[in-house]
Amino acid sequence: MCIVDEVPFEIPDSWEWVRLGTILHKLTDGTHSRPQYVDSGIPFVSVKDISSGKLDFSNCKYITEQEHRELYNRCNPEYGDILLSKVGTTGIPVIVDCNDQFSLFVSVALLKFNQNLLDKEYLKYLICSPLVQKQATENTRGVGNKNWVMRDIANTLIVIPPLSEQKRIVEKIHTMQPFINRYDIVYKKIDYLNTSFPDNLKKSILQWAVQGKLVPQDPSDEPAEVLLERIRDEKQQLIKEGKIKKDKHESVIFRRDNSHYEKLDGMEHCIDEELPFDIPKSWCWCRLKSIVNIVSARRVHQSDWRSEGVPFYRAREIGKLADIGYVENELYITEALYTELASSGVPHGGDLMVTAVGTLGKTYIVKDNDRFYYKDASVICMENFSKVTRHI
Repeated sequence: MCIVDEVPFEIPDSWEWVRLGTILHKLTDGTHSRPQYVDSGIPFVSVKDISSGKLDFSNCKYITEQEHRELYNRCNPEYGDILLSKVGTTGIPVIVDCNDQFSLFVSVALLKFNQNLLDKEYLKYLICSPLVQKQATENTRGVGNKNWVMRDIANTLIVIPPLSEQKRIVEKIHTMQPFINRYDIVYKKIDYLNTSFPDNLKKSILQWAVQGKLVPQDPSDEPAEVLLERIRDEKQQLIKEGKIKKDKHESVIFRRDNSHYEKLDGMEHCIDEELPFDIPKSWCWCRLKSIVNIVSARRVHQSDWRSEGVPFYRAREIGKLADIGYVENELYITEALYTELASSGVPHGGDLMVTAVGTLGKTYIVKDNDRFYYKDASVICMENFSKVTRHI
């Protein structure tokens, strides 16, 4: 059978393309049956014990010596063999670097070969290469706990150079490894800076904005005190119309003799110690609840979730809307239930949705044509009854 279409690149004349299974004396995996674990005994290795790239007995389970002997007859890992993860995170090779006795679970494959004809470290680096890792990814099957089956492992296309060149390749990699490690450290630092810088810059800009330092102050602007008075008047009108409930603990913050006071429940007290920074004279401090109506959703039970209808958003969906502006929604409620819930209030254009679980404080401004409901205790809706500028 011609394999020209499978060969991804040219190789030197002295090299050969082969299937992985053809160079192995033995290719098998660990027991497919879960053994009886004991508190101490022979280490029983699963994929989690090699996922770091090294054979690690520190958190493994144990089986009796008798059960180990039975399993070892079929799958017998020894010094210099290669273990290969085949379930979950597939394609991690580990060289057995000890003479300790241990057995394997089905999630780990065992590769045995003639160590006088093949360099074990070369095989490890070969399996780590894009050539093999691409095949491992493409041939890993299933959903959830995915599996790289033994037949596909055996059929993996690899390249074999002469033994002397295998050793030279390993030696060269060892020489380059310290430089690669240093580069990796620097790259991760740069990647962290590149990732964190936009967010940190955004926070700095927002901090300057809320302190009144981002743009010049215009003395002709209407003072915020007048704006807040209009908002309070509108709120009173909405209370009178029964559209929102009256706050039993209404708060009003005002200046007196260069200090800030809050009138709450008929009492006045100085709040200067609460204020984190100075603001322009035309600005005012206030409590959030005095400019928005903070509400929670009515309970929607999981039994009411549907695969189509009116979108139902949890914190994760609101978070995605906040981050990228759209979401591939999974959950819906019926039109009838949405209509019933609308009687007690649904989000409208200009309202602010805020995540209350997970990553707290992610915010999404409801668009005028948005139509959805949201999960109680997971998302908070701030009704912008006074139509305060949405992006503040």
